[in-house]
Formats: sequence, structure tokens, C-alpha cells
Amino acid sequence: MYAISYRITSLMMGAACMLSSLSLEAAELPKVLYIYGDVAADGTIPSGSKPAFHQMRLDDTSELGMSQFRDAVIDAGFIIEERYDAETTLNATLLNQYKVIILGSNQKRFGSSERSALASWVKKGGGVVAWSDSAFGGSYAKVGVGNTAGKDSDNDLMMQFGMQFMRDNAGGNYRLLQYTQDHYLNNFQANGGMSVRGEGVSCVRVSSPAIMLAPLQKGGLNGRIELNSEDGPINTATDAAVAVASIGQGRVVGFFDRNTFWNDGAGTRLSDEDNREFVQRFVTWAAGLDGVSQKYSPGLVAEFFDYTTGLSVIPNFSGTTPAVTRIDPQINYQSIAGAWSGLPSSMSDTFASRHSGLLKIDTAGTYTLFVSSDDGSRVYLKGIEVINNDGVHSLSEKSYTTTLSAGYHDLRVDFFENAGFAGLQLSWSGPGIAKQIIPASALWHKDTAGGGLPAPWTASDIGAVGLAGTSTGNGSEFTLTGSGSDIWGSADGFQFAHLPITGNGELIARVVSIENTNAWAKAGVMVRASTAPNSAHAMMVITPTKGASFQNRLSTGASSSHSTTAGITAPRWVRIVRVGTTVTGYISANGTNWTQVGGAVTVPLGSSPVIGLVVTSHDNSVACRAVFEQVVFVPYAGG
Repeated sequence: MYAISYRITSLMMGAACMLSSLSLEAAELPKVLYIYGDVAADGTIPSGSKPAFHQMRLDDTSELGMSQFRDAVIDAGFIIEERYDAETTLNATLLNQYKVIILGSNQKRFGSSERSALASWVKKGGGVVAWSDSAFGGSYAKVGVGNTAGKDSDNDLMMQFGMQFMRDNAGGNYRLLQYTQDHYLNNFQANGGMSVRGEGVSCVRVSSPAIMLAPLQKGGLNGRIELNSEDGPINTATDAAVAVASIGQGRVVGFFDRNTFWNDGAGTRLSDEDNREFVQRFVTWAAGLDGVSQKYSPGLVAEFFDYTTGLSVIPNFSGTTPAVTRIDPQINYQSIAGAWSGLPSSMSDTFASRHSGLLKIDTAGTYTLFVSSDDGSRVYLKGIEVINNDGVHSLSEKSYTTTLSAGYHDLRVDFFENAGFAGLQLSWSGPGIAKQIIPASALWHKDTAGGGLPAPWTASDIGAVGLAGTSTGNGSEFTLTGSGSDIWGSADGFQFAHLPITGNGELIARVVSIENTNAWAKAGVMVRASTAPNSAHAMMVITPTKGASFQNRLSTGASSSHSTTAGITAPRWVRIVRVGTTVTGYISANGTNWTQVGGAVTVPLGSSPVIGLVVTSHDNSVACRAVFEQVVFVPYAGG
């Protein structure tokens, strides 16, 4: 018995597919097990000397392969391994190695001991994802679309969770747009939060403890709302396209199609609509890491090394202790003769640096990386050197162009300075992005704080709230729940997760979702003179239906005012900038191109202001939940 493990895959410059691990310590990332089967087109199990039919293996880059699915799971922050079902026994020893089990193209009939082991593992926090298809029993032209090999294998395990897979209905094409409730899987938007396509599907019949999250629906396509005739008429109250269950500390997902996930096969594929993001969401939810994942924090890990002799190339850092280690939000050191900001004066010459972490890509496409340095630099992407700008030279720029999928990509930049001027800047261009310094919102590193609110973050309810609020987060991703009548008028009521701001700077966050407890419920970023309910403040918030609003109170206990842009909803980036007593608010669709909302305002922030994330339900009898990601505080140099 064996497993093949994948961490991150790189296909560059026409070379063969190369495997390299993230700079993260892979063992600390949650692991996913993908189970596949083996059948011949005529239904022979295993296929033996006959060609295997639709195995859907993770390393298969063909149209019917799952290599893009594998990469999507990796980009969501997981290690994924695959095992052949006939050589796999589900028991505690195996299951405890993983956070999520995916039942892929399996045909194996699982026994009662395996069923019990899986149930026990799920109750303790394990996650299961399953789908079925007639192809898991062979070619429908030879074994019939109603064959039961795939569904029977799944049902051996899934019926105990209230999910029974039906036969393939060969019913055409479907698009899921409507869901039964707001949920992490639909981006907390029951109406159109995720657009997911399927083709010729196997519905999931739900019973307790499972619930239907999405019914079978045409979504503007030609799918028939029916079951395979051998399963009888459809029951729209129980026969689901997406089913979910929470069992003990664990979670289970049942999905109606496999075509959604392959590279480029018939009917639909991973690149269609929101299919890829949906994959990342169901794996994350099944793993119990929704809302507050424990993966990454903003900025790159910056290590600076001091040398006493001249340098002509980037030195070997192995075994060398850095003189300074910190988190840099960007790589943006203009060429100067003295030491860079925050470094000792002795490090103006003969020093070197390494910046390491992750490059986050929100929109898949073609990107160009530019490194400008004086003296030498090298850039590594996904563990492979892509730019060599090494050696002693004046300020010089080199670039590299590649196609990047959405998600996190391993990034490292090495640099050295011999004498004279020293400078290092990392820029990019890409889909909708003109050439610019890579922003802080795109640079990340492994989070070591775990869950909770890491220092110096703290949280509290401000003012009179009807229900106690909560804040959880890891420094980059937060979930806030709060009541309060509003942040408005002469005094406020809301939940506030905040940190001190001793100088000038800005706070950036992506508001992923906000519950619609009221049209004027609010979630966003705020700078505030104090935590008193009537404190002077300014904030940039997103509302469920009233748009994006830059709101402020310009003195203690004064009335509030606002400038609002209608038609803006989550997900949306927000940004608040403080320079002295001047505060401005911005919004963005991509975290790169910003639009100011209203004009700058003058806010007397006093000697101990705070800056942070806010949520108010605008209804003191209920709590409003808001999810934030890619939160980053950027202090300004000298400020």
C-alpha cells in the first residue's frame, strides 16, 4: 500500500512537470486523501490487462485528469495524497493522518469496520467529501448509465451521514445558483453566491443529520429535473445537488457530479464559472478551517545578513544567523547610499537579504515579475529560479513572464550589496494590473500564531449592544460577530477588533461577506480616537444593500456624516488611511486599483488611537456575522 503526495506543482517554460515543496513546513499543513478506483470500460474491476477507464488521477494532465483539481487543493493550503481503493483500508491509523478524505472514482465495497472507523474519525473532527458517476462502473455505452458500482461504494460509507447517492441520470447540464441558506460553500450568499456547473448527475438523497444545501436546478441550461428512471420520481424536498452535514466536530459534503472537477472533459470542467473556488471552499469547510484558516499572515519574512568582507555574488546563507529578522509588507527599497530603514548603520555596505513567503494571485492569468536591484538579486517562484540579476552592478532590472493560477505561490528573493548605493524593488504586472510595486495585499508568509487574536490585536464590544460579540482571527483572516443599533449619530454600538496605531499608516481588508441583518448593517475598517462609544472616528464600510460608505464623527459626541457609493456589495476590498489627523477611505474590486469614497476628513485622534475591523448588525436584537481576509496593517516609514 502506498500514497503519492503532492504539495505544489510547477510547469514552467515548457519543461516537464516538476514537484517542489512550499517554503512552509509541509508537515504542518493539513492533509487530504483522495481515493481513486480502477475499472475497465466493460465494467471489469480491476481493469487488469485492459485500459483503465476514467480513473481521474491527480497527476493526470489530460482532459479527464485531475491535475488542476490537485493544484486547486494545494493552493488552498493543503497537502493532497492519493491512494488506490483496493489497496486502502480505512482505519484509525490511516485516517488520523488526514484532515479530509475525498471519495473520488472509487468502486471498492467498504466493510462495516471501515464504516465505523470513518464515523468515529468524523465525530472527532475529520471531513469527508464524496461524489458519484456511472463512469465509475465503466463506459455507459457498455454497462449502462444506471450501473451502481460508484454509488454503492460511496453509499457504504455515506448513508450513515444521511447521504444516499442515486444513479446517474444522464440528464444534461446544470448550473447551481440557488441555495437553501447562506453558507461558507456559497460565500454566504444563498442567491448566486457561487455559480457551479455539473453534467449528467447523481443526486444525493438527504436524511437526518444531512441537509440539502442546493437543489437540482437548470440554472439556465438544459438539465432535466429528474432522477434515473430506476430510482423513481425525484423528490425535490430530499434529492439534492449539494448536501452537507455536521457530525460531532466533523463535517461531510455530498456533491452531485464528477465532471465539475476534471481538467477539460465533456459537459463541464474545473475552469468553468466558480467551480475551482467551490472546490477550495468545500475542502476548507470539510477541514473545519472556514472563517479562520490557520495558514498565512501578511508580509514576507525578511532576513538581513551582515558581512565584514566584500561580496561579488549572493552568498550562501546556509548556517548563517541573520542580524535582523522582521516582516516586510513589500519589497520596496529605493536605491540609497545609507542603510535601509530599520537596519543598523553598519549595514549600508557588505550585507545581504532574503525575503521569503508566498505570492497570492487573485485572478489567474499571465503575470510579469520585475526585480530591480543594486547590486545583485535572484527571484525564485515555486522553488525554481526564474530571474538571475546577480553580480556587482548599478541599478538594473530584469523580468520574467509566466501564467499563474489563482492561489498562493512560493516566492523568494535573495539580494546582496557590496558598496555604494543599495536598492531592491519587486514589481509586477498582470490581468488589469499596470506595472507597479507588488502590493502588501499580495505578499504573505506562514502563520505561526494559530487561531485566536494574536498580539497586538484585541477585541471588545463598543457601546450598548444587545448581544455579546466575538472576534476570532489569525492576523490575516478574521470572523467578527456583533450586534449594536448602529455606528452612527453621537454614539455607537458594535464589535471592534483593533490594534494600536502610534503613527501614520493604513489598514486594508477584503470583506468576504456580511450577513443581511439590516440594509444598513456594516462591516469594514475604522480608525478611532478611543474605544469610548462617542469617540471621534472615520471608517470605510460595506453594507448588505446600501453600498460602500465612508462615515465619520469629527469630534467626541458629535453627529455622524457619510459619503456613500451605491451598488457596492461584498466581497469588496476596503482601506482606511491615517496621515496625522487626515483620514481617507477607499474601496477596490481587486485590492490593487483603489477608488476614494468621499473626501478626506480631519479627525482629532489624540495620543492613543486604535485601528481595526468593525461589524454592527444595525439591529440590537440580532448578531451580524462578517468574514474578512487578507487583512494587513501597513505602517508608514517615519510616521
